[in-house]
Amino acid sequence: MPSPCILVHWRFFFFSHWFWLVWPPYIALRLEPNQRIQQVCRGFLLAGALAGALLYLPLVIHYDWLSVAVRQGSIEYQARFIGEVIPNVFTRLLYALIIFIPLLISSNADIRIWGMLIAASALMSSLIFSYAFVSVWCFFAALLSLYILRTLLKANPVLPEQAMP
Repeated sequence: MPSPCILVHWRFFFFSHWFWLVWPPYIALRLEPNQRIQQVCRGFLLAGALAGALLYLPLVIHYDWLSVAVRQGSIEYQARFIGEVIPNVFTRLLYALIIFIPLLISSNADIRIWGMLIAASALMSSLIFSYAFVSVWCFFAALLSLYILRTLLKANPVLPEQAMP
């Protein structure tokens, strides 16, 4: 039986290793008027859902594959993925491509800007905080989610009379 601490980390890993592989391609798809780009986004959405399942579900089944430590004031996650058959650098590259490509090819300027901000934060996190990349980048990604929230509200404004029952 996993410890209560691991259960909390599973929640974090659900967002970092599954939700984030689905959410950016989904947002890009929903706000994309161009049908060709929508098709590409659908492909990345499916790839994100599958990759997320391959990254996350083994950790649920094999809870001992996840270890967490505090290092230099940041949370460091060490996880074995799919029995470590796939090299970590390939997994990170695939993860980045699934997130960045739909955002960067969008015809919506706000989505492209969000993609550039997410990519810049990933690069900065990797260069400066490589020892705790996952937790640091997720912090920046959470902050940058406020930008996309603004974009979504701009695309679908809620008028005061619509918000009232």
